[in-house]
Amino acid sequence: MEEVGDGRNIQFWTDEWCGSPLIHTLNIQEQDIAGFPKNVSDYIVDKNWWLPPEVHANYPNLKSLVQHVALPADASQDKLVWKGSADGELTAKIAYDFKRHHYPILSWAKTVWCIDIPPSKSLVAWTLMHDKLPTDENLKIRGCNLPSICSLCYACEESSFHLPLKTYGSCVIEVGILNAKLCGAMSAIEIAHRFHWNQLWIETDSSLVVKAFKNDALIPWKLRNRWSNCNCLLRNMNMLLYHMFFVKKYLC
Repeated sequence: MEEVGDGRNIQFWTDEWCGSPLIHTLNIQEQDIAGFPKNVSDYIVDKNWWLPPEVHANYPNLKSLVQHVALPADASQDKLVWKGSADGELTAKIAYDFKRHHYPILSWAKTVWCIDIPPSKSLVAWTLMHDKLPTDENLKIRGCNLPSICSLCYACEESSFHLPLKTYGSCVIEVGILNAKLCGAMSAIEIAHRFHWNQLWIETDSSLVVKAFKNDALIPWKLRNRWSNCNCLLRNMNMLLYHMFFVKKYLC
């Protein structure tokens, strides 16, 4: 936008010095103003606005429009100003804010980032909501070729959809089943120790229970101490762990 000084470098009809260009405000065609003066300085006499009689006759509302623009009392040059700035200066900050994408304000942002939630958990939720969680699915998009499987259910591919909606939803049922089967195995070890049975045979249809005996990291934290105690009891026993397989048969 133009800030009026002496008006020599501003086009009266087509430049933005009075809000919108006057040809748009008054709905004027360019051929209608071909014979009228072009510069703003042509309409200033003794530091006051002056409209030629023929201009005033054709556009009587023009006088009230131009008089809303104050003319400087001292001689000054015309100046380009930025409408979105209070002082008219175009700074790097204003330019960046003008060009960047203005996303809507998210109501859930303050819910995720609050003092009641540990920052580490907030960061995971924030990353997940912006589809930046480094799951196997997203790593493949970035060019990493790797096999994918959920580390909790060992049945589905790890993805941003599976982790929050499946793993912590339907897989919670599987984790509950795992707890029950682990408790069953631990009860067998504890009963064998109570009766001084040194030879122990455990059968299970859960591959997760079998893996749990090899990797303590798979044990839920609520059962971790009890599981550790059972491992101490097994040092004085000979245990054979047998994994049973069930084959489903379908009738046609």
